[in-house]
Amino acid sequence: MKNVGTLFAYELKKIWSRRLLWAAVSLCGAVFVFLSPIPSYHWDQTFTAVDAEGNEITRLVTAEEQFRAEIEGSRVLSGQPMDEAFFRKARETVPDIDALQLHTEAQRAYFYLIDPSYCGAFYQFTGLMDETAEGFYGFRQRQIEESWTYGREYMGQTDEDIAYWARMEERVEKPFRFQPTFGPSRLMEVLGLLTAAVPLLAGLCLCELFSQERRCRTLSVVVSSRWGRGRLFLAKALAGGVSAMLSVVLAAGAAVAASLALYGAWGWDGAIQLGLRTMTCCLPITMGQGVLLLVGLLAVYALVCGALASAVSMWTGSGVAALAASAASAAMCMVLSVYWHPSGVLARVYDRLPFNFVGWLSLIQHDMTHLFGLRLTWLQSGTLLYLGIAAAFTALCWLGWRRLAVSGA
Repeated sequence: MKNVGTLFAYELKKIWSRRLLWAAVSLCGAVFVFLSPIPSYHWDQTFTAVDAEGNEITRLVTAEEQFRAEIEGSRVLSGQPMDEAFFRKARETVPDIDALQLHTEAQRAYFYLIDPSYCGAFYQFTGLMDETAEGFYGFRQRQIEESWTYGREYMGQTDEDIAYWARMEERVEKPFRFQPTFGPSRLMEVLGLLTAAVPLLAGLCLCELFSQERRCRTLSVVVSSRWGRGRLFLAKALAGGVSAMLSVVLAAGAAVAASLALYGAWGWDGAIQLGLRTMTCCLPITMGQGVLLLVGLLAVYALVCGALASAVSMWTGSGVAALAASAASAAMCMVLSVYWHPSGVLARVYDRLPFNFVGWLSLIQHDMTHLFGLRLTWLQSGTLLYLGIAAAFTALCWLGWRRLAVSGA
């Protein structure tokens, strides 16, 4: 009992020796591999375009060819600075440059039959490719400043908070270097969907963590040993936390692997601001780093769900009850995401719920939290909050363990 490392390894082995857990992780990974491809809304269609020599080209372009033109065509521009020359060439070469007529038949025919290089840029920055470089970056800056204004008026942000984000924005390298970010952008969406499965995976991992000894009537023998109370609990808690996070990381890893297999590593080293949904992010990070941040948030959320399952397992002595609590928490999160849309102070609570916090929305939040004289970003304060909740559930579990140890149950 004295060797925590040996106990930790033994508890890990017990958790991961269950076939049901491996089946759940495999099934979850398979589902998110299935969701990884970018949805395609194309159909076979005949296009007509006129090339530079004045020759008319008419050809049937399949849905697959259209989709690949959008994904692969923009790789020709990869690494090019998005400066005035970049936007000027788009205006000069692509027909029907009009934000109100984006993706007209003439444009699509040009992309599919003549030159697909700007196709990805038009889809990434819908309505902005008819701009100058100044207009493009000006639009983004206005969006950011509107977020700051909203934060000052409704979220209690101070001038110092906004000055912090202004300094962070200065560290974002401009002009951006164009990268086709379809793959990592879609992956961020998929990782956000994974929040629905996290409670179930964590519950399957840990539903038997503390109830097994009670069910097998070995608890009294275990806790009566010299190191059976404190060190065994520590080993169980560590093994449970690691297993909950590992199960989610494995499922997320399957989605990451599928994305890399489908779209390659294109866009992963591009600025996160190249993503359509993360354009207003002020963090000087890449798309790949943004994906890793989301995987980290998923792991922290798994720690909370695992601690909840452990506490229920401890106090009820039932693995079924622990699994039911995990399923109920997943269902409650989904119901709240659909039917609860509060305003005011409650909106901040709503934004901290897993389906909002564990997703790309957290990467563009400019809200700040002041705690004991420290200024914390949305990601920092949210992570601390989730870790605190996990610690509270673990403490509750420890109290149950001590109670049973004293009673000799």
